[in-house]
Amino acid sequence: MVEIRLDLKKSLEQNANDYFEKGKKSKKKIDAVKKVVLQYQEKLSKMERHEIEVQEEKAKATPSVAASESGSAQTRGTCPSGVVGRQRGP
Repeated sequence: MVEIRLDLKKSLEQNANDYFEKGKKSKKKIDAVKKVVLQYQEKLSKMERHEIEVQEEKAKATPSVAASESGSAQTRGTCPSGVVGRQRGP
């Protein structure tokens, strides 16, 4: 049930007009909020698309490592200092 309060100092037409004006103001506010929500949804969609593009670019720029390159076989028998070639010293 809807309850409508009337100002007894005003006529029925004045009360109706007041409610009509309040309704118009409320509708304008709702429309403004919907517009802002839509703008943020569009901005979020843009950001998500940009993030996907950045991730795709990273994937293209970073070469994948073959299994044989990531194993310990590539590091066995190397000098701990990282020098390749003839070792000097005692």
